[in-house]
Amino acid sequence: MTIEGLAYPPSGGFPSGVIPEANGAIWNVTMLDGALAHLASLIHDNLRKATGFTINWGAPGHFERRPNVEMLFKRISQNLFLRLPSTTGSSPKKGRAEDAEEAAKKYRIRADEIDQMVEVTFAAYNGLPGEGNFYNSPLDTLRYFLSGPSPRTMVRRLPFKDTSRARALQRRVQCTVRGGVTSGRRPYIQFENVRYTSPILAHSSRLLNTELIVEVNDEDLRTVSTFEEDASAIAPCRAAT
Repeated sequence: MTIEGLAYPPSGGFPSGVIPEANGAIWNVTMLDGALAHLASLIHDNLRKATGFTINWGAPGHFERRPNVEMLFKRISQNLFLRLPSTTGSSPKKGRAEDAEEAAKKYRIRADEIDQMVEVTFAAYNGLPGEGNFYNSPLDTLRYFLSGPSPRTMVRRLPFKDTSRARALQRRVQCTVRGGVTSGRRPYIQFENVRYTSPILAHSSRLLNTELIVEVNDEDLRTVSTFEEDASAIAPCRAAT
């Protein structure tokens, strides 16, 4: 955490960090509310194929079908977002802070800092007892089913180790290696109107006009990982400046 004083509460956290049996586990079901996220190619082409989860559709107009999710979102809204000096409220006419745009500039509220606060809010929620869990916390409930006196649940794990799990969730696209003698350009690929290359790719004329598999981390587009169709890795390519 880069925000001074911000940390997980002692009773909170995330399953993979506090329950050994949950380390590296992946989920079985993704609940969607029909807000078009399910139409994204990233959901179908990457996540579903990489992890094998199934989709549980939310009934339109029936928020009570997702009580835990709705309660969590309400808690995050009330305890975090609506307390920020730059909040836009729950609607243009409700809860909007005065001079929200100016407050955002004045206090220099950064997206990564919001991410950290949301992360801690989730971690705190996981440690709170709730009536729906017989006054146990979500972590206590999961711990009981995974490592209690008579464990009743087996978790799924991807057949990878360490950071390979994160790689499995990254977006993959195909890009043509461009360049050549006639154009006077060393080999490169182009993604989102930006040219990427590396010393190895720049000297690999044999790859001209071939397709490379490109792994994209949408949170950091400065570099991308590239692979040939036979899965042979090429050095990471950096965006041209």
